Formats: sequence, structure tokens, C-alpha cells
Amino acid sequence: MTFSISFNGIELSALADGFTSIERNFGATWTNNLGPEGTTRYGQEFINNFSGAKTIVVTLIKDGIPLNWSRIRQEIAKALDVSEPSPLIFGDEPGKIWYAVPDQIPTFSEDITGLRATGTLTFVVPSGVAVSSYTQKLNADNSGGANGSITVNSDNSVDVSINNQGTLPAYPTFKFTHTSDNAYIGLAGENGVVALGGKSGTVSHKLHHYRNNKS
Repeated sequence: MTFSISFNGIELSALADGFTSIERNFGATWTNNLGPEGTTRYGQEFINNFSGAKTIVVTLIKDGIPLNWSRIRQEIAKALDVSEPSPLIFGDEPGKIWYAVPDQIPTFSEDITGLRATGTLTFVVPSGVAVSSYTQKLNADNSGGANGSITVNSDNSVDVSINNQGTLPAYPTFKFTHTSDNAYIGLAGENGVVALGGKSGTVSHKLHHYRNNKS
């Protein structure tokens, strides 16, 4: 079965006869900022570092004669004509979406003697990371499982521990159901406190602790 690659909603695998290589590498390019030489006796001072955009290179093949290669040139050129990062999805990781744009010259070398054409597509992912194609939910039904836990305390406050199963920080969305017209919600985490409503109302859920774990 042909390895599946789609970009901008177009199946590239339906146009090519196969892919000979894919370069996804380990993460994106890291840049380290160091202090000037001579300010420390040994080496240089480390200031900070950051991860930049990610480059992905795909090499494909198409067998046949030049007359048969006209369509793949036109269709892939159409797929690459985007004005903003678009979904790039690989068949071995269907749950990951790379929002990418084409970069450099998309090459297509036609070997008339060997009746095989070889193309190279270079993509840049500005964010440097992939995002999940689905959303995980943590509620009372799956509390204590892989997504984390919800614990209701004796004072009716709630402790929520979320297990982030990705490799980067995630920002959850909370959904509350009020049990009165004037309920109060207070959320406290390691980065601050948020309060909504009047304290005189009935509390449906009051979150006083939130912990986001990275795996």
C-alpha cells in the first residue's frame, strides 16, 4: 500500500507512485545565545536558547512517460499554492497535523531514458511543532485514567490534575455547569488566580488547585 501524505487537503500519494525519503528529523533547529568571549574564565555565559521553524523534505517518484508527468506537475503546483500554513499529514502519524508552507524550489527531474521522474518538496512549519487532530477530555467519567484526575474535597472545592500527554505545554479549556443563577467560580493555579461571579451564589465547582503535567 502506498504511504499516504496529504497537503492542503490534497492526497499527494494519489498523484505519485511512491515516496523514497522523508526528512522529519528530531524537532526543529535550536539556536543558543551566548555571552561575549572573555567575560568568564572558561567558555562563555549561556543566556538563552530557542527552537525555530521546522523543515520537512519529501522525495517522491513517478514512473511513466513525459506525457504522463504533466498532470502531477500541475496538481502538485496547485496543492502548493497556499497563502498561509496548511495541514500536512503523514500516514504513519494520522493524529498529528503540521501546519506548513512550501519552501525553496519544488524540483521535478524527468529521466526520459529511465522513464522515471523524481520530485523533491520542501516544507517549513513556522511553529516548529505539530498539533493534535483531536481533543482529549477529562471529566468525572474518566477521572483517574490517562488524562488525569478530578477530586472533590469536603469543602466542595475541586482539585484537578491534568496529564498533558504531549511534549510541550498545553492550555486546557474548562467547562462549568452552574447550579444557580449567580454561581461563583474561582480558579487558582501556579500562574495566578481567576474568579467569576459573586461568592453569595451556589457553587457548582470551585477549582482551587490546577496542575499541568508534561509527559
